[in-house]
Amino acid sequence: MQITEKDLFDFIFHRATLEWPKIKFILNDKFLLNYIQFYKNLKKELNLPEISNDVKIKLFQKIPSYKLESQYILTPLQGNANKRIDYIDDELHLNLYSSSNNEFFAKEFREKDGARLYLFSVHFSQIQNLDVIMKPSNDKFHLVNNSKSLYIENFNRFDHLEVKFNYSL
Repeated sequence: MQITEKDLFDFIFHRATLEWPKIKFILNDKFLLNYIQFYKNLKKELNLPEISNDVKIKLFQKIPSYKLESQYILTPLQGNANKRIDYIDDELHLNLYSSSNNEFFAKEFREKDGARLYLFSVHFSQIQNLDVIMKPSNDKFHLVNNSKSLYIENFNRFDHLEVKFNYSL
């Protein structure tokens, strides 16, 4: 069974959105324990209250003045969660980025020839129509949704990310 980075994130932050076979596979795969522990530690550091998506959506709909943000600036995450991790032959590196309110995250896997960027929201499992702008280069990429990673060839390093989107409720 193929398990994606998003599946691992959802396993901790949005478990109800995963199908039972994936949950069972993740629970029984010892290789994935470190990845799961990473997201558990991240959630613990964020100290997020447990509120279901259904409750959040109902609250957003009942409060007319409440508008979800459509733009986030993601900067490198401070603290233990963003220690650089080197894999295999020192050619794969991991960096984490978060919004100032810790509602939106990006996980960057930098490789020799490019980078893979995963985008996550702690409120919603899937977000649609994302524009990702690398700063300061202003390289812009569009994602239909965050269900898959963004692969960037000939990767230019960035200081922070600007993410623009509309929540799909």
